[in-house]
Amino acid sequence: VNVNKDGFAKAFGPLTVDPVTKRTYIADNPAYQFGVISDKNAELLRQAYPTFDIQSWTKLITWDAKLEGSLFKMPAGEARAAFGVNLMREEFETPGNTDAANGKITQQGGSWFDGSRAISAVFGEAIFPLASNLEVNTAARLDKYPQFAANLAPKIGVSYRPVSDLLVRSTYSQGFRAPNLAESGIGGVYAQRGGMRDTVRCDETNAIAKLLMKSVTVGDQALGKSLLNSNCSINIGGLTPPNPHLQPEKAKISTLGLVYQVNKQFDISADYWM
Repeated sequence: VNVNKDGFAKAFGPLTVDPVTKRTYIADNPAYQFGVISDKNAELLRQAYPTFDIQSWTKLITWDAKLEGSLFKMPAGEARAAFGVNLMREEFETPGNTDAANGKITQQGGSWFDGSRAISAVFGEAIFPLASNLEVNTAARLDKYPQFAANLAPKIGVSYRPVSDLLVRSTYSQGFRAPNLAESGIGGVYAQRGGMRDTVRCDETNAIAKLLMKSVTVGDQALGKSLLNSNCSINIGGLTPPNPHLQPEKAKISTLGLVYQVNKQFDISADYWM
């Protein structure tokens, strides 16, 4: 159940805290009228125990152009190439709930993000048949994000067929991934972490509980039993914000593999990634 601290205090306050047990008590005559069905009571309950959903909106506009064809003839066949450009604008918005982000609503997590950016890229790929059983594939992509320098990611691959039913292949490439808007934009993820042990509150509450349990009064003994370990496990809310200084991920990837064609319907392949 979601509890809004401000709404709860408005409905059942003014609240008082027992100086010994630290328990919070509602008012004797709160604004909420017990046993009465009314619009006023319904509104107070909605403020004290809110229900809401968290919505997100994404918008992506992309434009692509590509040109491909033959470059020139080689003894083993035609060298072919393709070139293209990509323009993209993306927007991401998750308004979230302000009271939950400020810790006023207990047991409620959520996310809050707002950002937009324009991205551009140019790319190209070419295939060169050096021989009837040897082919070289080359490619490159240049990406430009607004907060980062342009990145060039090349790729080269070689395919060799020593016999008709065996293919040996190898590639080398460089990878690039820029942080998305949720990782480096504006906002954050708010969550409650349960099971946290507060040693100070736990020890002090247990000390009071043990004293009450030694009382000759049955009521004090019952109160002591209910207080024992009651403050040892608590929930702590926290906001994890994006990192505007987060840098792109880059990688260098190499592969070596074999493909053995047993027959027209079945083949076996094995690849090693480095």
